[in-house]
Amino acid sequence: MSGPSKISVRVTAKVSTKLSFLLGAAGLLPLTLFGLVSIWTARNAAYQAVEHGHLSVAQRAAAQIRDYIENREAILRALAQHLGQTDLQPWQKERIIKNYVIDFEEFRVISLTDRNGRQVATSQLGAPPASHTGEPAFQTAVNGQLYRSPVFLSENLTPSITIGLPVMSLGRVQGVLIGEVNLVAMWNLVDSIRIGRDGYAFIVSESGQLLAHGRGADKPLVLQRANVSGKAIVQAVLQGRSQTVVYRDAGAEGHVIEKIGVSAPIPGLGWGLIIEQPTREAYARAWLMTVQLAGLVGFFVLLVGAIGYLGGRRYVMDPVQQLMRATKRIAGGNLAEKVKISTGDEFQALGGAFNDMADRLGELQEQIRRDERAVVFGRIAAGLAHDLRH
Repeated sequence: MSGPSKISVRVTAKVSTKLSFLLGAAGLLPLTLFGLVSIWTARNAAYQAVEHGHLSVAQRAAAQIRDYIENREAILRALAQHLGQTDLQPWQKERIIKNYVIDFEEFRVISLTDRNGRQVATSQLGAPPASHTGEPAFQTAVNGQLYRSPVFLSENLTPSITIGLPVMSLGRVQGVLIGEVNLVAMWNLVDSIRIGRDGYAFIVSESGQLLAHGRGADKPLVLQRANVSGKAIVQAVLQGRSQTVVYRDAGAEGHVIEKIGVSAPIPGLGWGLIIEQPTREAYARAWLMTVQLAGLVGFFVLLVGAIGYLGGRRYVMDPVQQLMRATKRIAGGNLAEKVKISTGDEFQALGGAFNDMADRLGELQEQIRRDERAVVFGRIAAGLAHDLRH
């Protein structure tokens, strides 16, 4: 009996292995591949959403800074037109200029010169007449062109620029209007940009000099006029390109960390605005979503595997094992052995056919026994009849 039993175990193990392989190939493998593709797609989409969000913030802030400078230029242009189209006395021009400085606090000083560079009026109280002949603002504006200086730190350590405009009258340059504009509003805007907990923004000039920085630890670099043109993200924005770069840089505590940087050029000024954020914070939700999706896919893989195993055992392995045990017992002479398979499929039909076969074998065995008894009785009767004749 040990031989058939070993054969049964080997056959069962082989069928089980084949069934498991087919189940994995037909169900688990496609599900796993689908899960991996879904995770990769969702993660990339989350990364792109983060990058597009950062870029949108940077572009809006850059547009606000550009509008701020252009609005100040428009105010000076309107003042220049007003002063050039009216026949006013110098004291009247000076009063108009001082009113403008009072109405628009972003102007520190506004001065008006004639076409020879001599000061005609100024908003500075008690300032002696000065000559602006050697100033780049005068030299550019007297030729009918707009002048915008690089950003510099004023006496009160605030970023400022100088704007020079020609004052036209009857199509000719009659003088130059020079205004000094503070950019404290730009500092406030940069300080207000907060991306998460550790994300911040900073602005660089056309030469790569820091003009404003949103991280407190780096604000002294602005006063030191630090140049950050060595950064790849800064080089990209100074070339007029919006770019998203992941790189390693010094963090708030001096440790080197991985960051995502997004650049947005400020049109018309040559400046650039850059937003930086540690990737561990920027992509935190994407990583959490990846873990959740991986856990969900793993759960479904295990669920499908468990369902396949239990279903295969219930509807395939158990019927096969019952048939093999019944076959072994019938081979041992127990023709009364029956199988009970209720799978509702071909295995149940096979079990019914197996039981019918066992019943017929039993009937055939009984018939053979009856025939053998009849033959024996016939032989005995023939022997008795022979003996009686003799």
